[in-house]
Amino acid sequence: MNRRTVIIYGMGGYFKNYEEQLFENYNIVAIADKDDSKRGQYRNIPVISPTQIKEYGDVEVLIVMKFIDFSILSDLLANSIELSRIHPFFRPGYLNPGDYSASFTRDHLVQNKYAIKIDIKKYGISFYLRNHTDMVIFHEIYLDNEYRLRRFGPQNVVIDIGMNVGLASLFFAKDLNTVSVYGFEPFERTYKIALDNFGMNSKAIIEKIRHYNFALSNCDKKDTVNYVEDEPGNMSLVYPNDVNSQNDNIECEKVIVKDAGRVLKDIIEENNKYSIIVKCDCEGSEYEIFDSMERMNLIGKVSCFIIETHLGRGDELLKILDKAGFNYFAPVSRDGRMGMIYACK
Repeated sequence: MNRRTVIIYGMGGYFKNYEEQLFENYNIVAIADKDDSKRGQYRNIPVISPTQIKEYGDVEVLIVMKFIDFSILSDLLANSIELSRIHPFFRPGYLNPGDYSASFTRDHLVQNKYAIKIDIKKYGISFYLRNHTDMVIFHEIYLDNEYRLRRFGPQNVVIDIGMNVGLASLFFAKDLNTVSVYGFEPFERTYKIALDNFGMNSKAIIEKIRHYNFALSNCDKKDTVNYVEDEPGNMSLVYPNDVNSQNDNIECEKVIVKDAGRVLKDIIEENNKYSIIVKCDCEGSEYEIFDSMERMNLIGKVSCFIIETHLGRGDELLKILDKAGFNYFAPVSRDGRMGMIYACK
């Protein structure tokens, strides 16, 4: 096997977790880390300061961290390391390394910022990762395959509640059995990033996704909530004052909220010849959404639910699903505050 020659950047827990895969798949000539106490040798390989990387000519630099801090790029660039030489490492997962490529690029939406461009050859889709929560979602959907589905019929329609930057909508849209994806995202800036991600893809993918810049809940209203630009995957309408309360970059954003039952009734009736799949990850609004759907007698018209639950209230949804005749699997986090529900009829 022809192994790429690299310098590893980062010698923390993530490196230790995947050390054997790294040494098996790469020819590692040095390991760089900011911690001076780690200087010396590791497995007969020099452990150097990041400022010494430039001494290794044009050798590639592989950043090995669970969630990459983009400020590292600025440090490396300041030390005369070209952006084209720097690459992110993602742990092994459902996707094999040969199934996709990941590369750093300048963010064309925000001046002086960077992004990771993901091209998944296996699926024929592309998108950017711009921050911590983007990387969390990439891990969940594409490496852990948390949204895996059995096919309910020859054609399915997906309702993506909590579209965020569009990574889930693209995941569903790439499936040949998916007729349409209806995505709902309340925050305008996040919504615009999703549109940018969609625009990287083929016409066949783009035309499947119908996207809406409003939230779903159990009533119609307008609201003003906290928004943190670097954490779009954590924004909530239900507990907005608690999200990133220590973050200095909190801003207020106006959002439009619509009654979920009324909106989804039209979609479900229009697509009644297809299997309906509802993915719901909306940071606590799932309970109001289910309340509205139950009021409109829509729960039983769905074939499959994939729900991330919050606030330790997942059992409330399980009672509704049980009543509607669903079978489900519902793992929860260790502290019981968050969980997943996979429910099928």
